[in-house]
Amino acid sequence: MKLSHLHHSTSKQLHERLFKAFAKQLVGYGIKTWKVEEDVAWELCYQCLDKVVEKQHSLKFSSEKQLQAYVFKVYINCLKNHLRSQQGKPVQDDQAVDELADSKKEPKDSSDVECLKKLLDQLEGWQRILLLMRAQGFSYREISKYAGKTPQNLKVYYGRLKKELLEKLKEQENG
Repeated sequence: MKLSHLHHSTSKQLHERLFKAFAKQLVGYGIKTWKVEEDVAWELCYQCLDKVVEKQHSLKFSSEKQLQAYVFKVYINCLKNHLRSQQGKPVQDDQAVDELADSKKEPKDSSDVECLKKLLDQLEGWQRILLLMRAQGFSYREISKYAGKTPQNLKVYYGRLKKELLEKLKEQENG
């Protein structure tokens, strides 16, 4: 979606453009990664797009990638809020949300989970997005739309992040 559309469109036009540009990706992400039902994913997508349209005149981005990252972050916040309302307790970070979404899996060692939570808390938002989306099988090209980095850079960052997290987990295990 072109940035010029952000400020030079009516609310209805912008909503339609955002829908065409992002809806399928957002809904697919909600279903695949967050394990929400399709109807819920669509409802949250509409909420997300409504929020972006509502703020259209106060938003300033220097690139389309920044706009994409913003829309993706708003959608993640909508997903978190939905899970909070379903669970009746606050969600503190992306890892906690993943645990709620995939509650059938029992962690083998809670100290590993706690260590991983701490490590993930130290990462920037785009780094968590990179790790989460790669774990779900998304391509670097797809992730680059949300992370604001080139696919080539993401490959390098992913290798480094994965290596660093594994080393720190091993240190904690042996520590």
